[in-house]
Amino acid sequence: MTSIVFSKIKAICVLFATLFVLAASDDQIYFSSKPKDKEVFLGETVQFDWDYVVGDVGEVRFGVVIEDPETKGDQNIAIYSRKKDGTTVFNNMMDQIAWIRDRVDIVPKAIRQASFKINQVKMKDSVTFFCQVFFGDDGRSEIDNVKLNVVDLLIDKVSSTLTHESWVSRKITVVCAVKVPESGSNAKFSWTHIPSNKTVARKFQDDMRSKSYLTIITNKNEDFETLQCRAETTATVKFHKINITKLSRCTSSKYN
Repeated sequence: MTSIVFSKIKAICVLFATLFVLAASDDQIYFSSKPKDKEVFLGETVQFDWDYVVGDVGEVRFGVVIEDPETKGDQNIAIYSRKKDGTTVFNNMMDQIAWIRDRVDIVPKAIRQASFKINQVKMKDSVTFFCQVFFGDDGRSEIDNVKLNVVDLLIDKVSSTLTHESWVSRKITVVCAVKVPESGSNAKFSWTHIPSNKTVARKFQDDMRSKSYLTIITNKNEDFETLQCRAETTATVKFHKINITKLSRCTSSKYN
């Protein structure tokens, strides 16, 4: 009889504990999925998506993190705010976000709970953005930050040489191709042997607006090292490596 009473008491305790956890879970929030920091090419569109777990959402904000000129600390300025009743409020008053607010949209009927996109990104958009979810009656919130890096140069791996075979005294030509804006300036290129870190003389390269052709004769040990292309604009620097495989004379005879 005692064991039966004890079992009932234990079951009741477990039930109350379960109910307490469930009740507490309605009073907490966490992001179940977050966007990763992104690198986006100039002029493209980027989208940030969040999912969150919360019982009572009061408001969701999306905005930009800027430096407060007075305190020199971070200041969160909302661009969009979605209220509890589903209405949205657009911040068209603050000058600090004038450069970007007209290019930010809430994604309609998004699969995720909070989705925002930035259209035609500019170089100055390389900042930190935030999503803040308010819950409960006392204004508590959970916030997540994500960094955006806008670049005006990307390595075009499809059009670039990835690997090349060679042997002693053979002339080879490799190419480093990049993507740059149509209205932008030409990319600048330089070449280096890795790991010896010896710079290849510029006379061996033939540069175009978005490509650099390098022609060398592989003789010395360094000529068979990895070739590294450095492509740059005034705002962006990217690297591309090309592996050079050294063949023996016997192996290379089939190419002659």
